[in-house]
Amino acid sequence: MEIFNVMLSLGDFSKPIVDVLTGLYPSVVCCPKCNNQSVTEQELRTLQLYYPPTAVGPAEVEDLLDTLLRAEKVDSTCDACLYKSSDSSFLKIIRVNRVPSFLVLSVARYCDVSSPKLMGPLRIKEYLVLWSELGPVAYALKAVICHQGISMNSGGLASVLKTHSRFFVLIFRPRTLHVLYPEARTGLGEL
Repeated sequence: MEIFNVMLSLGDFSKPIVDVLTGLYPSVVCCPKCNNQSVTEQELRTLQLYYPPTAVGPAEVEDLLDTLLRAEKVDSTCDACLYKSSDSSFLKIIRVNRVPSFLVLSVARYCDVSSPKLMGPLRIKEYLVLWSELGPVAYALKAVICHQGISMNSGGLASVLKTHSRFFVLIFRPRTLHVLYPEARTGLGEL
């Protein structure tokens, strides 16, 4: 997210913008031997989700978010007792301590640079609930930016923006911009 790095380099001028996009997501790793919890604070301006390479049917954004925040077994070394595991016996949990005013999700559709784009549909609901340490926080969908192309180096971008009860689409291609105004809809469905 290069634009965020540029905004951060502007110092106090960009602080209000960066603050509304930044959430606090500490990563907690628990030792199975002494129950010590090692906490790594993460201030993130976007949550990176991954499109499943084995998806059958449409992938749901909510499911991708649940996968990111789900507890997982990892290999680690305990800071307190120095126990080291190679059998994935440590438990890693990502918590949501501070939610951003605007939640930015990025969905990776490539396993690596040389692999083809994962072209399956992605289902996006108009509302999303993120569970934080203080309880549930509801977000309303405002915009979606889609890459249109078969590789990372080809194609263009399309933005679907919501204003009141209408959606409109901006399509960015080299040297051109198209604006489409479809009829008002209640949800975006699949992209």
